[in-house]
Amino acid sequence: MQADFVIRRLSHAAPLLEDEQRAVRDLCENVNAFVKHRDIHGPKDCAGNTFVMLEGWAARYCLLPSGERRILGFLLPGDFCDLDLAVATPLDHAVASITDCAIARMSKARAEAVFQSTASLKRAWGHCVRLEHVYLRQWLTSAGRRSAREALAHLLCELSVRLEQVGLAADNAFRLPTSQLDLADALGMTPVHVNRVLRAMRNEGLITKRQGIQVMDWPAMRRIAGFHAQEVTSDDAHPIGVTREQAFA
Repeated sequence: MQADFVIRRLSHAAPLLEDEQRAVRDLCENVNAFVKHRDIHGPKDCAGNTFVMLEGWAARYCLLPSGERRILGFLLPGDFCDLDLAVATPLDHAVASITDCAIARMSKARAEAVFQSTASLKRAWGHCVRLEHVYLRQWLTSAGRRSAREALAHLLCELSVRLEQVGLAADNAFRLPTSQLDLADALGMTPVHVNRVLRAMRNEGLITKRQGIQVMDWPAMRRIAGFHAQEVTSDDAHPIGVTREQAFA
């Protein structure tokens, strides 16, 4: 069951046959567990390896000379860390656990062999690579041009859709294990400003915070963010279809 979220993430783009799913599970056999707030991978780790998130949340980040941290993206269950399998170069950033988590390490060469072995696996991997580029462009847009309200709205929309793809969100509701400092470092704000924007969203009836986050007015949140679901999905996506109770189980 360790690779279930990986299968779901890949199957979102292309349904995988039983043999293809088995090949992905075999790829995820080297499992490592980490407690929260620990470095998982960085520039000094083997450039020929990558890993995939099996459970929990992690964050890509860079440290500035001042010691300040900038989060570059969140890694969710089913997400791969380094998608450039053809090139064995060290990461230019670090990855740290946000929560207790489990990852599966693998060589890039072995991963490339698996994801080039069938048309469906090749398509699924290509979709993952495309989405990684989409996330980066949207985060750059938020950092450069979106207001604090728009940027936070866009992040919540992105997380809701990405988590729903692997069965960890339903009815626009999901657990949000990040601290306000994590959100601040991801959005280039102060924790106080993040708190202020979240409180304003609650007061407007856009979100509620019970067990996690639920977006109560999805159309309004999308309008604020300028969010289009196609940014983080595909035209022929295959929804998981879980209930809110299953997502929060």
